[in-house]
Amino acid sequence: MLKRRLRIPPKKTRNNNLHIILYRTRLRLSLQATARQMQQVLESIRELIKQHAVINEETSRVRLLEFGEYAQEIELCVYIRTHDFVEHLEQREDANLSIQGIVEASGTQLVVPTRTTCLEGSPAPEPN
Repeated sequence: MLKRRLRIPPKKTRNNNLHIILYRTRLRLSLQATARQMQQVLESIRELIKQHAVINEETSRVRLLEFGEYAQEIELCVYIRTHDFVEHLEQREDANLSIQGIVEASGTQLVVPTRTTCLEGSPAPEPN
């Protein structure tokens, strides 16, 4: 996940000490998710961005980027307006929990890759 500060001319921030921080992440959804489920997830996240009080809708985006080895990958880039970093983390948590609810409501799930590691001298795992 990347985060960086977006520079705003001092004239716009002098009075309210406002910062805009990028929150960028990839959501990995199951390869078994249907096109309809993916479309529902994308539309619901876009609606969340429109409705969220501190997310800058004009510069934020959510896109289905690719079909990876183990997941369909959605890139989420949102700019959060905040006065301090702790508030940014709270807003980010709120957005993450909302997105998790959106994914669950669509009938699909977030996925993570799994790996099997064999240590030298130990027997190989039994195939399923």
